[in-house]
Amino acid sequence: MKWKNFLIYKSILIKFSNLHSFILLFFVSIVGIYSTERTFPSYNEYRSNFTSSEAILLDRNGIPLQSIRTDFQKRSYIWLELDDFPSYLIEAILATEDKNYWDHPGVDTIALLTSLYSGLRGWGLRGGSTISMQLVSLMDPSLGSGGTKRTVAQKIRQIQAASALEEVWSKEQILTAYLNVIPLRGEKIGVPIASLQIWNTASKAIDKKMCLLIASMIRAPNASHKLISERSFRLSQKLNWNYTEYDLKTFTELSLASKSKLNTNATHSLDSKHNSKSEPQDYKQGENLAFHYANQFASQKSGNVKTTLDFPFQKHAYDSLRKNLSLIQDKNVKDGAVLVLDNKTGEVLVYVGGVQDFSSAKYVDAIQSFRQAGSTLKPFLYALAIEKKYITATSILLDAPLDIDVTRGMYRPSNYDKEFVGPVFAKQALASSLNIPAVRLVQMIGVDSFFERIQSLGFQNLKDSDYYGYSLALGTLDVSLWDLTWAYWTLANSGKDKMGKSIYSPDSSFIVSNILSNRMNRSLTFGLENSLSTRYWTVAKTGTSQDMRDNWCVGYSNHYTVGVWIGNFSGEPMHNVTGITGAAPIWREVMDYLHSNNSSQEPNPPPNLKQVFDDYYLKGTEPKLNPMVSIQELQESNQNQSPKIEYPIDGMIVAYDPDIPEDFQKILFQAKGNTQGLFWNLNDKVLGDATKSHSWHVQKGKFKLQLIKPNNQIIQSLSFEVR
Repeated sequence: MKWKNFLIYKSILIKFSNLHSFILLFFVSIVGIYSTERTFPSYNEYRSNFTSSEAILLDRNGIPLQSIRTDFQKRSYIWLELDDFPSYLIEAILATEDKNYWDHPGVDTIALLTSLYSGLRGWGLRGGSTISMQLVSLMDPSLGSGGTKRTVAQKIRQIQAASALEEVWSKEQILTAYLNVIPLRGEKIGVPIASLQIWNTASKAIDKKMCLLIASMIRAPNASHKLISERSFRLSQKLNWNYTEYDLKTFTELSLASKSKLNTNATHSLDSKHNSKSEPQDYKQGENLAFHYANQFASQKSGNVKTTLDFPFQKHAYDSLRKNLSLIQDKNVKDGAVLVLDNKTGEVLVYVGGVQDFSSAKYVDAIQSFRQAGSTLKPFLYALAIEKKYITATSILLDAPLDIDVTRGMYRPSNYDKEFVGPVFAKQALASSLNIPAVRLVQMIGVDSFFERIQSLGFQNLKDSDYYGYSLALGTLDVSLWDLTWAYWTLANSGKDKMGKSIYSPDSSFIVSNILSNRMNRSLTFGLENSLSTRYWTVAKTGTSQDMRDNWCVGYSNHYTVGVWIGNFSGEPMHNVTGITGAAPIWREVMDYLHSNNSSQEPNPPPNLKQVFDDYYLKGTEPKLNPMVSIQELQESNQNQSPKIEYPIDGMIVAYDPDIPEDFQKILFQAKGNTQGLFWNLNDKVLGDATKSHSWHVQKGKFKLQLIKPNNQIIQSLSFEVR
């Protein structure tokens, strides 16, 4: 016999001296002699073993961003402490479940004797279970939890367990655990998940009516809505909360409410330590601020998952992407993404993998998806060419028609606007995103050499260099926004990648940054005023893939590296949307918000660089004369040359492709030299001024193209054929 069990109930003698206590002690002690001694985990151990059915993504300050379900057997949320529940809820639950909770030692003598008497009369063991007794039954199902009627033996063991628990846990701890683990409607475990799932409201924010409904659910969680509403109304009268019979309809409406998704706005108020100044006052219900980032943890973790994301930054980036996508929906744009990295730490501050409102594939993470890079790879090509001393910032590159004989035929790159500007500085060619100079550079450096550098930057999913050929300079490879933004982060960190390995020298990284931060350098293509021109120091580059299927803007300041992509997961082309009009405005809005409280200054140049006027050079490569003189001479020389048709080539045969829309089948007539006063003439029909290139819609047949004077004097003539 285990006489030690008598000691468990001595608190009854201490707290109660009436006859009922002695009768109960005698009854319990007789059975307790044969009971098994119980031990319970500490409150902290029990809390730490509690598992949520959700992976709750928190920002760097503990603010919830997103919730992803990981356990489909039950539905529970994060553990809350007693202060995170409203006092009205505790008052309502104690009134209906355990009115003497704060006074008894785990067992309510009168209530239990009434229940035992009911059981002995064959009416069943009704009521009598205190909150402590209910909790131990939830901790140990053998004590008869789960809605089934308990036997007398189970009731006695439940009493013994409740009394033992009260010896090691405080009243506050028992009540806290109860609120977190009590089964409620459906599969919901605990008040935190019930309030979110039923009313989309954090536990601390539920009102009196909601408190009444939760308290009324505990006894029969899946009872009809009508019955729960009626119980709630009666409980409100018992508590003197001044509700009338007319409020019964409101109770019914509340009990019928149901939400299928967790609202992370509601969860925001769960942490009482949050600074109210940082709380998002305008956060819309139902938004998923970090769905794609949270989804990465969904199969691995549950409960709170703290990240490096920053709530205000994340929300602003999300809202900016959503707003700008809505403005260009008529241009057939449905998808986009934003990624922000901290330059100093490499932490991910913003991760918006898409906006589900418009997306054609809302579960796809656009940050990890592979899309054609376009001109966003050019800075890495120029940095390599500068590092190898093939060029300087003011080297003169020719932007003119270029034909390259390749295995599969003739490769003829062109600029986005189909125009050519002639001789330009390398800094202008890069910042203004001219294609022909980039192809000439990769010819000089070698495709293999540039491809190896691309690999070293960490780009994934690459084919071999022969697959891309010279088009590698124009970004025909597929990259993810993740890899691309990290590659720019490398340039922002003096050429060192996130592992600390030097991919580029600090010198070449600085020169490219200096080029791309200057609005004059990009004015050839984009003008002086555009979304890339910030009031603080930034580096930026846009890119647009073939047929306007992908649109990029990536760049950095002193503090942050920001990458933006927009397009369509379906691969459909956008309608007249370029990097400067599509992704750049989003990039600019995000950058402005990031720098709303701090500025960005151009970093100091590395000691090995030599500055001449506004440009920087590796020592030994600086020009001896003013570079502007050289380019002016070249431009004047070009104007003094005899006029000549540069494209098409005499005798050329052009293949008409029936699979390509007719509007896109064009040939660009181009001339060089002094074409002042000359005109294009095709098969005896004057087309226009020869000082400008002429875009001609392809037609089948044989054609004679001429440069003529106003008096029809022929300066040059050639023939070509379209088949």
